[in-house]
Amino acid sequence: MRTVIKLLWLLFCLVIILLVYDLGWKEFGDTQKIAPDPVSNAKFTGRLLLGALKYDTLSRSIRSTETLEITSVASGDIRTISFTPRYDPDDTKWLKWTKGDTTNDCSAPATYEVNDAKGTRHSWLQLNCGELGLPIVRHRREIWYPFDYYEVSINPRACANDPAGACLGGSGQISFESVEVELADQNLIVNRDSAAGGGIVLKLHRRLFVRLVSVIFLVLALVFLVSFVAIGDAKDLLQKSIGFLPRSGVFGR
Repeated sequence: MRTVIKLLWLLFCLVIILLVYDLGWKEFGDTQKIAPDPVSNAKFTGRLLLGALKYDTLSRSIRSTETLEITSVASGDIRTISFTPRYDPDDTKWLKWTKGDTTNDCSAPATYEVNDAKGTRHSWLQLNCGELGLPIVRHRREIWYPFDYYEVSINPRACANDPAGACLGGSGQISFESVEVELADQNLIVNRDSAAGGGIVLKLHRRLFVRLVSVIFLVLALVFLVSFVAIGDAKDLLQKSIGFLPRSGVFGR
């Protein structure tokens, strides 16, 4: 009996340590800031924010609100934008914005012009493209919760004032200074990896605390169940088993 109590205390201390580590220190890793490969001699720089990143159980897809900030390096106005969160030479759906057009894919609620110390006028534009779906390239479905995971691939590309349209000319390609990822689901952690062609792979998985605590409770449930069968009286085994279910948390989560 003392051995069992010591084991329970050890598991309790382990859970507390995991709680402090995963929900305390690890909390600061929820927002990822990624620096993609720069574009040489670019006339525009950009910053992409993937906000409210989450796994949507209804559509079984990763969704995120996408906001694009663009600044001109030299003087000049920003008249048109072509943007895609995932560039594919063979199949790319472009989101387009044209100044003064009411049928744009993205809205521009904020825009202004500033002069630097040298007197050069810079245009700045913010585009809100709403909530978009990100293609899942690899996953383990939510039926395996909390050991499910999801990988999405992004390869953002944007062009401004390109006369050919949709980055076909390549003269106005925007150099992304950063891609920032903010999670909406605090039960998830996002990590990143490089992909072929300069892309970025975002890996979403459950917190270490959630996964390990699930394993601990599973082990405890199996230990108690085996003990009931091994040392329990066959006549009151059913009664003990019914009392075991609420204690183990089987009826609630």
